[in-house]
Amino acid sequence: MLDLTGGDTAACAEQLARGITHPYFQGPALEAVVEALVQAGANDHAEQLARTITDPDSQARALVAVALAQADSSTVANRLLGAALSVGDWGRLPLCVVADMSSDAIWAIADAIASDWEG
Repeated sequence: MLDLTGGDTAACAEQLARGITHPYFQGPALEAVVEALVQAGANDHAEQLARTITDPDSQARALVAVALAQADSSTVANRLLGAALSVGDWGRLPLCVVADMSSDAIWAIADAIASDWEG
């Protein structure tokens, strides 16, 4: 029987998810790992992993999960929500989250979208 610590478990889960070769299934698997990392309080690792997800909608949902966990830091949360809205299908994101945000969040969203158009 394996004796894994939290970090080992997360690494194993990430490795298993990355082993899925079909993007349709890999994105949601990595998204689930991001959500588990958020629940464990590993927000930095969760954000790093979320940004590597190649499926735009899965990446956006993962970024929203990290943003919600960072609600106490509105600057970080706003940046993450802006990134999520710039990559994902808005119809598949919980827009009620955006509705609760300040005008700063709207500017972060606009900046993220503008940088994607420029880049």
